[in-house]
Amino acid sequence: MSDCVRRVTIFVGVFAMLCSASGIAGLAEGLDALKRQDFAAASKELRPLADRGDAEAQYRVGLMYEFGKGFAVDMPRAIAWLGKSAAQGHVAAQLELGVIYANGEGVPKDSTKAVAWFRKAAMQGNATGQYNLGLMYAKGSGVGLDIAQAIAWFRKAAEQGDTGALFKLGVAYENGEGVA
Repeated sequence: MSDCVRRVTIFVGVFAMLCSASGIAGLAEGLDALKRQDFAAASKELRPLADRGDAEAQYRVGLMYEFGKGFAVDMPRAIAWLGKSAAQGHVAAQLELGVIYANGEGVPKDSTKAVAWFRKAAMQGNATGQYNLGLMYAKGSGVGLDIAQAIAWFRKAAEQGDTGALFKLGVAYENGEGVA
């Protein structure tokens, strides 16, 4: 390898590391600003990262729009940012979308969409997603009423220590609902 090619290779590698590190630093600074409730600084750090496709930044920007922290409350924008993050597999964004649709917060209530988002989180092993999916089956909300499925999802969440799921299982055993 010639000296010139070696220098170009090293330059490209260093440049890539610097770009990568600046993205991480921006995320850390943005999250720190959120902790301090400095929403102007948080939006300055997080919005460019979200625009570049960072799932965590997209999730945080979505929450900022949802709750009016640093941006005016704007549920369509909140859902759009949360959706971008959730589509990349961000579990907290999936859960948040499930809650938004289950409760009809700023959107028409849509239990079917809520179930879909809770299922995505549950399938990644998230205990809260498993518990919420169990609740949807227990109520027959967005899915057919299915106590056996509800118990199965509550059991998965309970195995991870989810207290709501442990309670629901206890009640099921006490009442003999879906279990012996």
